[in-house]
Amino acid sequence: MFFARLASFALFSTAALVSAAPLSARADVKADVGSIVDASLSARADLSASVDVSVTDAINTLLQTTNSVLPQITALTGSLTDDAVAPLLQQLNDALNTTVSTLSTVAPLTAAKRDAGADVANLLGGLLNNVADTLNPILAEVQQLPVASELLTTLDPLLNTVLTTVEGLIPGVLALVGGLVNTVTGLLGSLGLGGLLGGLGL
Repeated sequence: MFFARLASFALFSTAALVSAAPLSARADVKADVGSIVDASLSARADLSASVDVSVTDAINTLLQTTNSVLPQITALTGSLTDDAVAPLLQQLNDALNTTVSTLSTVAPLTAAKRDAGADVANLLGGLLNNVADTLNPILAEVQQLPVASELLTTLDPLLNTVLTTVEGLIPGVLALVGGLVNTVTGLLGSLGLGGLLGGLGL
């Protein structure tokens, strides 16, 4: 009888261990799943923040170039030559190309943040206004310069590409930018930026 009881106890202990193991495993799995979900949500939040910063940084870097180059072009008024103005227009084109390349590495936002979109739109609107104000007074002279006039024709597709790329990242930006450049649509049109205006719905 002693051995029978001992065998029954051993069987009961084994069964208890077997039934307890899955419960512990389930708890571990639930904890792991919870950690994965938390990490995923955190990653999404970090992604949204990083995209906003990346777009803003890309445009601010572009503005550093335009804020340097455009005043230099203005200073040439009355003494424009290909040798003087073409390198400056080339700098604008290079900066726009670099911006497009930078923006192409940014993952699209899953949900645009209104404030971020408004901030980016303000930056782009300021850029377009500055371009129009700088180049329109000297447009007739620039068009007489073979190299400079050729470089000028590339501004439209480059600016349009920057805007459409940003729109893909933060939907609704183009509509905001359109509202900020209404006063210079005529100037932008005279610069041959018809594609840009079309993209803005103007």
